[in-house]
Amino acid sequence: MTATKPVDQLTLAVGRLYKGRRRRQNPFTGEYDDRIILYLDETTVQYDSYFVDSGRHYPKTTRVAFLRWAKEEVVEQASG
Repeated sequence: MTATKPVDQLTLAVGRLYKGRRRRQNPFTGEYDDRIILYLDETTVQYDSYFVDSGRHYPKTTRVAFLRWAKEEVVEQASG
């Protein structure tokens, strides 16, 4: 089961998964353009996504731009 955190409570961290405000779905695989943070510093976020083609460099963006893109963080919850 997954839960989400709203954007006003977002804290960026390496290894976490974030949903976009306007999610796009790949028509062939059904995957969404959610992003996983690979690298983070004071100003830069580097992420991976299903929309990044194999063999390509992982995109980098500013923290501000990433937070503008992000709608919420996906949080895994243990069931039971």
